[in-house]
Amino acid sequence: MPYLAKHKVWLISAGFLLVFVSVDYASAFRNWHGFHHITPWNPVVGLSFSFIYFFGPAFWPLVMAAHVLGYLAHKYAQSVGVTGITTAILGCLPYIAAGWAYQRFSRGDPFVNLNAMLRFIGLCILAAAATGALHAVVLWLGNQINFDNMLIVGPRRFVGDLSGVLGVGAVCLLAGKGRTILNKPWLAGLQLLAIVATLGLVFGYPYASSLQLFYLLFLPLLWVALVHGVHGAV
Repeated sequence: MPYLAKHKVWLISAGFLLVFVSVDYASAFRNWHGFHHITPWNPVVGLSFSFIYFFGPAFWPLVMAAHVLGYLAHKYAQSVGVTGITTAILGCLPYIAAGWAYQRFSRGDPFVNLNAMLRFIGLCILAAAATGALHAVVLWLGNQINFDNMLIVGPRRFVGDLSGVLGVGAVCLLAGKGRTILNKPWLAGLQLLAIVATLGLVFGYPYASSLQLFYLLFLPLLWVALVHGVHGAV
């Protein structure tokens, strides 16, 4: 962990807690039966991963506190009580370990080459799988779900966490390194409009789900990747 003055540590810690709890509260939508973090999109795990990557494993108590505070701020917090706090604590441990491991493996540049990118994706998959399994087991042991529901909770937590850590974590890593992601802003604006238009078609067209139009999102994403490379695609 690089040397930080005490006042900077306090400012960084306070800022992280504020951002974490705010993002956690805002992203708590479509929770499965009201359970915390069983959502389609869980961006806070990306914040935890990248924070440990930049500041080191010594900040694990802060990350753990952020997860507990995020749980307590959730409107369904009282639905699972102590069991929910346990899932919040255990749910951050895989990302603390993954962030620390990637800090050691990436050697200063998180996406310097394909191998570094594959390490990032592999660690994210392992962390999300571990969190999904832990969450399901703790809820089952706490009599919050039955055994059959473990096969629902685990995969749902895995998908939400993986999308969050891959998306938010990757952007945080690039931004923290001061990378210029989009080298042609005017063209990036057109690409953003194309993505928004595609999203409008996918989610606005009444028969989009039956026609499986989600693959259309690959078209603007391929355009972005060809123009801006890996960093722009992230």
